[in-house]
Parts: sequence; structure tokens; C-alpha cells
Amino acid sequence: GTSITLALKEPGVITVSASETMANVTVVATNSLTLVHPVGLSAVLKLYRQNYSGGETALVTLNAPFDINTASVAFDLHRCFALEPHLPTTVSILTLATGVATKAFNRYYYRYGERKGVPAVAGKMTKGTESSVIYGGKAGVNFALYPPSATIFNCHNYRKSDYFVWTKPVTKDQPDWLYFFVRQTLSPAYLYYYRVVVLWTDATSTNHDLAPIVPENRTMYWISAGYTQLGLGALTPPSVGAEIVSYTCYLKESGSATQYHLGSFVVECDCNDWNTWLLMDNGVGGLETVWCQGKKKTTYTSERQTARRVKWTDFDKSIGDIIPIESEGQEVLEMNTGWHDSEYIQHLKQLLLGELWIVDNVN
Repeated sequence: GTSITLALKEPGVITVSASETMANVTVVATNSLTLVHPVGLSAVLKLYRQNYSGGETALVTLNAPFDINTASVAFDLHRCFALEPHLPTTVSILTLATGVATKAFNRYYYRYGERKGVPAVAGKMTKGTESSVIYGGKAGVNFALYPPSATIFNCHNYRKSDYFVWTKPVTKDQPDWLYFFVRQTLSPAYLYYYRVVVLWTDATSTNHDLAPIVPENRTMYWISAGYTQLGLGALTPPSVGAEIVSYTCYLKESGSATQYHLGSFVVECDCNDWNTWLLMDNGVGGLETVWCQGKKKTTYTSERQTARRVKWTDFDKSIGDIIPIESEGQEVLEMNTGWHDSEYIQHLKQLLLGELWIVDNVN
């Protein structure tokens, strides 16, 4: 006789009933006691990058077998994207500037389906959700622990262990930058601009409004955030002798009370001879500077290997038997962060993990 097998894509009990009116034909429905795995069944996923400049690029096609007990499959995508830290421009070391951190994020989408048979053939591919990936960032389900809003994800971790924001210590000469990712489409009814709220020693505050910004959905930006870069030294004090204590940066909606917190800074005295600023890959997508106010020293290290010289018939032993090969040397700077609050010291453990650059704000 002829048999027809019906298989569910999800585990469960299948109830089959049949009726027929044909002569000499008998139909018997038999429920299988075990799950049936179709021959050659596997999941297929095609990954596409949506280029910031337009168009899309096919990245990779992945295949993996289903778990027959859960009817599911998991793909690890983090190695499919060539992401790296996006350095700000050198011009922005001394002045206000902003830009898109194109190297540190990707927009992407995927198509998924299944293959089966021998040889395995893919069936219809379904388009999945358009998503984004950030260099060094956390999984999307964990974002809620860090950003101040569902719209903006700050690509830094200026937060205590209880997730409350702490204020970062900086000097007047220290360049710094803020990185943020626009997770949702901002209201097109408003213009957006960079607002810096300055707190003075007389307990008053000043709104220092700077360049307009046109943020795009699913895009990462960097923007200058240092005292000198923002031109805070040129502000007129609200009273005689008043000085700047701290400042906070926001992305502000024009004509609305809505503003998105980007970062807070306290201005401290930089009166020592060892100030050095390191640009640190902060581990959550952005870059930030670290004030090293402790003592520093410069050393030099070298390394080389040696080999024995080939001795020909005219060998002159006065030149020696050993020659150096693969010689290299490098200057080494040993720096100290100096005394900081415990929250900042905890934060600076990232110095031991990420890439580092020295910020040369003189040259």
C-alpha cells in the first residue's frame, strides 16, 4: 500500500482523522509514538548589512540543524560584523565637532527558512526584523539597564553599581567625547540641538546651546564634550568671581521640554606637572578620555634575536660570530591615574582591556 507521513514543525500531539468514499480503498490513521525528523532538515539564515551610505551587502549564509526536542535553532552572529572603535577627528580635539561613528555600528537584517531533502534544498526565505549591532555593546535585552531613555543609548557606562549616574572628573584642558546611539526614530516635528547646562559656584546655572543635530534612526554619533572644545571658558559668569563647577550635556528638542541626557562632568583643578589624557575603548561602543594626573615616567624597551654568522672561506673573525636579527625597540610610558572616587576607579578597570591612544592636544 501507500503511506503518507505528516510531521509537525513544533513538538506536540497530532490528531489525524480520515474518511473516504472510494471503493476498494481503506484509510487507517496511525499516530506515531516518536517524533519524526525529516531527512536533511536544517535551518538556513542569510545575513545582510544595510550600508550607511546606501544599498546593502550580503555578509554570510549560515546553516545549523534544528534541536528536534525544542524545534529551535540558535545562531551566533557576533563574528559576522567587522566592527572596530571609531576615532573622532583630530580637528575635534580643540573645537566642537560631531560625526557618525560608521566603523562602530552596523544596520542589518536577515532572511530565514529551512532546508531538507537529499541534497538539501532551501525553501521560502522569510525576512526578519531590521536590527542593529554596536561594537563592544551589550545584547539588546540588557540595554534597559544603561540608557536614560528608550530612544537614546549612551555608549559609555558612567553609572554606579546601582545604575545611578555619576559625574566624571575632567580638567579644563582635557579633550573628551560622547558617543550615543539613536535606537528609535525621534520626532520629526522638532529640531534637535546640543545643549550644555553649566553650574556655577554661585549656585546658578546657564544653558549653553550649541550646534543643531539631525539624528537618524539606528545610527551612532560622536560629539565633542570637553571644557575647551565646548567653549565654556568664554562664557560670561552670572556674577562677579563665579566659576564653573560642573556641566551636563543633553540632546534637546527645540520647542519642547524633552531632552536626552548624554553625560555629566565636574571640573577639577589640573595643577600638576603630569597631566596626560588617554583615549580609551570603553567596552560599550564608544571612546572616552581618562585623566592621568599621577606621576609618569618614560622608559625604553628593546628586543632582538641573534644568529650565528655564516663563515665563508674569506671570513674575517674580527667582525664577530653573532649577528642580531628581528631587532625592535619601543618607548614605554608608565602613567598613574592618581586619586579618584571609587566609582571612577571601578570604571577604569576597562583601561586594562580595551585599546588605548594618547591624546596630543598640543600638536
